[in-house]
Amino acid sequence: MKLKKVIYLCIAVAAATCVATASFTYYYVTEKTSDGEVRLSNEDYDSIKQFLDVGDLQTLIDEYYYKSVDVQTLVNGALKGMVSALNDPYSTYYTEDEYKAYNEKNDGTFVGIGALVSKDEETGYLKVVKVYAGAPAETAGLKEQDLIIKIDNVDVMDIGADELDDLLKGPVGSTVSLTVQPGGTGEPVRIDIVRAELQNQFVFYSMLDNNLAHVNITEFHGDVSKTFEDALQFAHDQNAKGIILDLRNDLGGSVKECTEIADMILPEGLVCYTMDKDGNRDEYKVDDKYDDIPMVVLVNGDTASASEILAGAIQDDGRGQLVGTQTYGKGVVQSILDMPYSGGGVKLTSSIYYTPKGRNINGIGLTPDAVVELPEDVLNGTASLTRETDTQLTRAVEILNAQLGINAQASGAPAESPSEGAE
Repeated sequence: MKLKKVIYLCIAVAAATCVATASFTYYYVTEKTSDGEVRLSNEDYDSIKQFLDVGDLQTLIDEYYYKSVDVQTLVNGALKGMVSALNDPYSTYYTEDEYKAYNEKNDGTFVGIGALVSKDEETGYLKVVKVYAGAPAETAGLKEQDLIIKIDNVDVMDIGADELDDLLKGPVGSTVSLTVQPGGTGEPVRIDIVRAELQNQFVFYSMLDNNLAHVNITEFHGDVSKTFEDALQFAHDQNAKGIILDLRNDLGGSVKECTEIADMILPEGLVCYTMDKDGNRDEYKVDDKYDDIPMVVLVNGDTASASEILAGAIQDDGRGQLVGTQTYGKGVVQSILDMPYSGGGVKLTSSIYYTPKGRNINGIGLTPDAVVELPEDVLNGTASLTRETDTQLTRAVEILNAQLGINAQASGAPAESPSEGAE
């Protein structure tokens, strides 16, 4: 009896499958038929053929490749390959684990060494653009402008772009070994760093002499706008007469967070506008309520994306002068999209942005009102960046003092007010 029931069940399932298949086929055919003939456009045919090719390739790999390969590995590779074929350095596909790590980095705590790195276009190695105070990287002696040429004895040149950041992460208490070229020119040295759980820090603020506040934004992620609001309140509590907004080495982030910060310091009007491939225009505006405290903005070659949006809006409005060197020139905006089935996500360049005056800075950057280079020995790593050697900050202080009518030259040394950290 039991065998008969199993047979009947199999027949019922098969019948149901046939009905479902027939219904789908009928719908598809009736939608695509004319005078009783099935008609597929060239576009339909090409689309079907391409996906059949993907399936055929998977079958061939499974049958002929000399190693067993997990199907999900092939799927992830195919998805990454599609995005890679765009030849867009800002578009990325994330697997489920990578997407989780990406969101954790932007929103909460993460495990790492406490340094912000970016690909150095000239050498191809990783350049250290920010070392967070008190983080394992600082304790181990890693410095800004250093080049990481090996991670755990593997040459950075031999590591895929998507893997680089992951290799700097790992379990709490684990060690990563870096081969570092100090300042980008020195003799390579080995630095061992013990990973730790870190709180994302995006805003740092303190007081300089002559009642000037120094506010440094490192990224536009998390609740950076809320912390920037705290920085503004700190400046007023300390009776600051002006603010030096430091966007150096800020590689960008959320346009939304950028706009919310702009709303606090810019008068009513445009922050920027974007245009997609269909010519659709989106405008980011702020209202007429803002803090009009005088300011100067510091920028450099690693000021990019959202930080350029903010700096460009400040410059176009005449709200404050830019001081430093030419910015990076990332004038495109990315959308972060969930992949509903894989659990991963994809970051795609979706539009070009323009400053309020219609400037497209992509590949060009913003030119500071006052071009100031850092000393050569700071740039090559033979001297540290300090208040005394920071010529850009010194010039910003001079400009702000002139605006405020302060004749005495400020030393810019930290006042008695304690330094405040973000988050």
